[in-house]
Amino acid sequence: MTVGTLMGRGVHPPQRPRMAVAGFVVTLLAACSGKDGGDTLGTLTAGDASADVLAGASFGVNVNGRAIVLHTSNAEATCEDAVAYLRVGSADDNPERVMPAGTCVVYVDVPAGYDPAGFQAADDATRALVSVSCAMGDGTWVREERGEGDLDWYWSGDLWQGVPSAFDLSLSGGDEADFALALTMNDYDGSFVYDTAQPDPDPASGAVSIATDATWCPGIASAVGR
Repeated sequence: MTVGTLMGRGVHPPQRPRMAVAGFVVTLLAACSGKDGGDTLGTLTAGDASADVLAGASFGVNVNGRAIVLHTSNAEATCEDAVAYLRVGSADDNPERVMPAGTCVVYVDVPAGYDPAGFQAADDATRALVSVSCAMGDGTWVREERGEGDLDWYWSGDLWQGVPSAFDLSLSGGDEADFALALTMNDYDGSFVYDTAQPDPDPASGAVSIATDATWCPGIASAVGR
């Protein structure tokens, strides 16, 4: 499965035409109960469409100084689901298992210099890459061919993808143990992936806060080509 050019499913690793960039607003909601992903950590709104960042489940790996964490919005997601989502070209990578309708996933990639004892980065994309992909509005995930030989999963609604221009990241652990992830984000560049009529990026603002443990998931390394 791929995702744009922004995140695992959108920015950095597997990238499908799902993560682009459009103006949106993120509203942080206090511990509201949301869908099957647990508490609502924030709501991203772009135009008339919106999606929630839920507590969900997170998975990560670190190899040779690189750390990758995928935060899902499904509390029942597994390591295998995360790997399938990040792997290109798999028929088993239905995004529904990590990004149910009306929710978002967050992808974090520390490309080099990760220290399991503790890593921090603020507003610095050279040290940490952060991206968000959201299945906004009403729709379903469908597997179909769009273009010759381009068989993949697509969101039938509004797929939004973007990156924060302001973020504060703290990450520790790994090395065959769980990670501790703390991430806050403000201000974004993003777009609706399938919107060819108005493809220009639009800035956005808002706040999302994630504080969670990410389960050690070694399969992520092979899924993103590490």
